[in-house]
Amino acid sequence: KVVSPRANNASKNKPTCPATIMLLNAETGEVSAVVAATYLTAARTAAGSALATEMSCSGSKDGLTLVVFGAGLQGELHIKAIQHVVNVKKVVIVNRSKERAEKLKVTLLSIDAKDIELDSKTKSPITDISI
Repeated sequence: KVVSPRANNASKNKPTCPATIMLLNAETGEVSAVVAATYLTAARTAAGSALATEMSCSGSKDGLTLVVFGAGLQGELHIKAIQHVVNVKKVVIVNRSKERAEKLKVTLLSIDAKDIELDSKTKSPITDISI
């Protein structure tokens, strides 16, 4: 697996953490497949975070506030995965670019009507954080 972070890819509308998986024949060592794995990598990372969140917050009955840093694919999949395992009442998205955070907010609102806040500066403390 190769992950090759490129911060400038966001301005090119490309993933900032492109990933590739190469499958090798166990016997011969020859390449059997090359798979574009950007989505798979992000989904696996988010699933791991969701599992840890479920284990640490499973006793919580009230809706929780989830703060996510980043509005790219990783941030989006983290929000979706964590909402599947705990009761999230509010999501705060912290991102350098307000435009990108707003785009993610619109995407999330189209599939679920959670309370979503945007914070592009983080100079003031974010209160009521649960996760």
